[in-house]
Amino acid sequence: MRGSGPFLDLARQLPTLEYEGKLWTADFRLREFRFIVFGEMPEFIPFESDLGIELLRALAVQSS
Repeated sequence: MRGSGPFLDLARQLPTLEYEGKLWTADFRLREFRFIVFGEMPEFIPFESDLGIELLRALAVQSS
């Protein structure tokens, strides 16, 4: 069963947002968005940056 026993803490799923053709992951604990493609350098966008604020607004619209 998913999310039971010792794996309960590992079952947490982070919200995602598709923005300009990229699937961003929002990490509220680290306060950043991440875009990761296997074999390429990951992109990290802080929530406090101009793009981060734009992504947060888009995530809020998506969630409502």
